[in-house]
Amino acid sequence: MNLKFICTNLSGLGGTETVLIKVLNEFAKQDNRLELILVDNPQNRDWLGKIDKRVRVRIVGKSNKKVFAVKNIINTPKDTHIISTSPKMVKLAWMLRKIFLKKYKIISWIHFSLLKNDMFDPRGTVTLADGHLAISSVIVNELQELGVDSHKVKLVFNPIERQDESFRTQSNNLLYAGRIMLEGQKNLHELLDYLADNPDEKVDFYGAGDEDGFKKYVSQKNIAHQVAFHGWTSNLWNEITKRPKALIMTSKYEGLPMIMLEAISRGIPVITSRFDGYSDVVKEGINGFSYEPGNIDELAEKVKLLTEIDENKISESIEEFYPERYYAKLKSAIEELVM
Repeated sequence: MNLKFICTNLSGLGGTETVLIKVLNEFAKQDNRLELILVDNPQNRDWLGKIDKRVRVRIVGKSNKKVFAVKNIINTPKDTHIISTSPKMVKLAWMLRKIFLKKYKIISWIHFSLLKNDMFDPRGTVTLADGHLAISSVIVNELQELGVDSHKVKLVFNPIERQDESFRTQSNNLLYAGRIMLEGQKNLHELLDYLADNPDEKVDFYGAGDEDGFKKYVSQKNIAHQVAFHGWTSNLWNEITKRPKALIMTSKYEGLPMIMLEAISRGIPVITSRFDGYSDVVKEGINGFSYEPGNIDELAEKVKLLTEIDENKISESIEEFYPERYYAKLKSAIEELVM
């Protein structure tokens, strides 16, 4: 297959970049002709060095973003198809195909909720694609709600590597890794409120974002002794030397959180709010527990139940996400969508 991946708004620090590296590198091994088009300059470019040299990478540089995008889309050969993580680029590719009578197919590959976001309107953007790769059952349902035919949607999830590493020692701390947001998507004030109500619990926080607001709230709640803030790191699992008691997430919504898969693949259970799609990954009592958002008492109860989980079964619970199944499924899905 010859594929052109077109992306916008990648900082170089997120889960989408992690998935792109894995997919591009795997497809490069299979002698596919691949291009990665970045319509924005990533804040951090270190991740680009991890991409197979056979993948042609083009970055906007100092040129006009729209001109850059138009040029790279128009120059798409007739035997190449477009996969985009950007709703705006899906629309642009559709418009240019119509104007210039191009033959390429357009596939959307969106990594966040289509309906629970304030960044774009999926109607008239994402829905213009010929096919859709969905990373969660939530996105499948959202596409159907938007009127997309089910045969145009393929549920593929995201890949995660099997992990053989083991932690030498156990930590009694919970782990949070992600953007630091008191309100909004990550909803961290709920986790900090939980700590205030449970003085024996501690959390290691890794991430960047509204650090000032976060630290101010920690001070207001008088829980500084329960919070270890480590900031953002590019090598999270090298930094963590003790096995956390659990990964904890208080999100209001997610796409498919890679951090959740990364933890489970290492035998770390997950405690998560019941955001739409959490059950794609979390199997109650096997690899973690869930709680009703806003119910801090239930969250506390689920943390206490962690001792009932069989550690030997945690990593086995996500077989469909491991490479041997994932890449075959993804390749088949793309081939069907471009037929």
